[in-house]
Formats: sequence, C-alpha cells, structure tokens
Amino acid sequence: MATLNCARFSKALRKVLPIAADRLKSADIIPPRRAIRSGQKEGSFHIMNLPISGLFPERLSGASLTAALAVATLAVAALPAAPAQARKPAAPVKKQAPAPAPAVPITVTQEGTVQVGRANAKHMLAEYISYTCPHCAHFAQESAAPLKADYIAKGKVRVEYRSLVRDPFDFAAALLAHCGTPAQFVGNHNYLLANQKVWMTNAEKATPAQQNGWMQGTYTQRLTAIAQDIGLITMMQKRGVTPAKARACLADEVRQSQLLSVTEAAASHGVDSTPSFLLDGRKLDNVHDWASVKAALDAAS
Repeated sequence: MATLNCARFSKALRKVLPIAADRLKSADIIPPRRAIRSGQKEGSFHIMNLPISGLFPERLSGASLTAALAVATLAVAALPAAPAQARKPAAPVKKQAPAPAPAVPITVTQEGTVQVGRANAKHMLAEYISYTCPHCAHFAQESAAPLKADYIAKGKVRVEYRSLVRDPFDFAAALLAHCGTPAQFVGNHNYLLANQKVWMTNAEKATPAQQNGWMQGTYTQRLTAIAQDIGLITMMQKRGVTPAKARACLADEVRQSQLLSVTEAAASHGVDSTPSFLLDGRKLDNVHDWASVKAALDAAS
C-alpha cells in the first residue's frame, strides 16, 4: 500500500489528466505546503494499487450545458367556523411574518465560474479549491456560515468559486458540483467537501476490477466509472440530482474544458496550491484558512 500526501497524490495523479502534458506548462503545479494549523500534519490518502498511467489520454472538446429551475409551492388550510350559538371572540389577528430577505445574486461568468454576492459589493474574493484537498474541506466547513452572513449578505464581499483540478477524482466532483442550476452550486460544493472523506475512502478501497474500468473507454466513460465506483453519483441524489442527470453533467465537454481552462489560468495569478485566494485581483500570500481570510477581509474594509 502506498501512502500519498496531498501534494504527492496530486502530482502522481496529474499524470492521468490531459492537462498534464497538453494544458499545463508546470510539471508540479501543486507543491507541498504547510498545514493550515500549527502542528497539524498534511492530509493524506492511502491509495491501494491505484492505476496511475493511461487513464485519461484524450483531449477535451466542446458541447452544451443544460440547467433546470426548481419551484416551491405553499398550501394554506382554512379553519372551520364555530357554531353561531357558541360563537367565541375572534382570535387576535396574527402579525404577518416579515418578508424574507432578498436572495443573494448568483451569476455564472463566461469562464463558467460561479459568483455569489451583489455586483456592487465592495470587494471580490476569488477562491481556488480542489475537491480532493482536505484543507479545502476544512476551509469550507469553517467559512460557509460566517462568510455568507457577515460578508456576502451585507454586500461587503462577492465570492467567486474557481476550481484547480488536480486529479480525476477532483475533476469528477467538480463537474458534479456544477450539476443543476447556478443557485444549487454552493450547496453542491459544500456537500461534496463535507463528505470528502466518504468518497475518497471509497476510492482507496476500489477493487482491481473497478480500477481497471477507470482505464477503459472514452474520456467521459472513465470519469463516469470513477464517479459511480466511489459513490459520487449515488451521493448526488441527496442533492436532487438523478443518476441520469449526473451522467449528463459528467459528459458535458463544455464544462470539462471550462474547468481545465480555469485551472491553467491559475498560474498567471501565482496560484499553485489549494485553497488559495485573490482579493480584488491580488493574491493573498500565505493565506490558506478562514481565520487568515477573515483578517484580510476585515483589514480591507
């Protein structure tokens, strides 16, 4: 059994992506970096007999992306009237509940990234993440609630989510995070990261037959086999994504190309690890956790 830490895992599995030789110029875009907390060891995964080479030799091409809108309905039951002879005083009129706060604007850029927050927000925070990065999962857990309530909802910050694809498991998860409407993305994103250990453990326990299947067929067929075998397709049903829809998202070549293009462009911003952040277009050096991001946001306000 081989033990690979985050950086070595990324570097090894990058060999199976077309971006290794065709899209990315750097052979080691995800170098080792220190743990996000003092004394915390770098996250690691144990990959059992994982086939490394030959998984994804093809290049990507383009296709179309479909999206659906969800509508909620509310039913109200009427109370029966009391008999006239036993009429009781009318119940006090209940105060109408305050109107819900306006939904936070969500937009999709030409590059396919999702932005959450007001267009006139004072600051723009771009977050680079990888779905197989344990530190990204930790950041999502710590930041989701305060970032939304204290910064996005108040118009202080607009957040853009950018993927830095580093291995085929990450690639499959990133495609599924975008499966559905733009409004569903953040929920999908947080769900996949919150359950990262579950599906990465499934990858670790893959049988030789499953691993062999990851090297057969077209590029999309291989991604789909991975997503099926490690449980991602089944898990996404809890997010309202049917298996058929999940497979369609995994086969979306336009989205595949967009994710890889964003990954390639990260180097031009000096981004070589995850999670990493740009604040108003400037890279935040040595900032990889919520406490550091919060300090940077507060200092800029």
